[in-house]
Amino acid sequence: WVGWLVSIVSMVVTQLPFAVGYVVIAMACGLIYGVMKGFTLVILATLLGLPIAYFITDRLMREWVKNRVQSNLRLRAIMFTAKKNGFKISILVRLLPVPVGLVTGLLCVADIKFVHLYVGSLIGLLPEMFVYVFLGSTAKNLLSVSSGKMELSLLEEILMGVAGVCGIII
Repeated sequence: WVGWLVSIVSMVVTQLPFAVGYVVIAMACGLIYGVMKGFTLVILATLLGLPIAYFITDRLMREWVKNRVQSNLRLRAIMFTAKKNGFKISILVRLLPVPVGLVTGLLCVADIKFVHLYVGSLIGLLPEMFVYVFLGSTAKNLLSVSSGKMELSLLEEILMGVAGVCGIII
């Protein structure tokens, strides 16, 4: 349970506006715990981390984040659009290759209703969470195969190859 606690705390921190590492921790969860347990852990950590990051940003970091957003034309455009279509934008912006914490901060200062940010972010992050956990789990399987600890059937070899190609493309 200590590993789960460390993973959850780490993922909560990575959801703050100044932090990075969400992807690395999600992949590590897949590597250490496998797809199902790792995905469950990442979902739990995100469920806990989003509200914590939102309220810390809203109460303690609002002006700092606003100043950073105001200095970037693209971020201002996303923030302006988010004010009008908060739920949709909170889903779509999570699909962009942008650090999770930066997006959380951006959506927070865009004054979106918390429930729209929370639900939209969870929906938008689900595919990303699964892919990163799956890639971590695949890396674990590749390590087992390369060290001779595990034999693969032909179907498993094909699936591993497809997963590897998808990982390279992503």
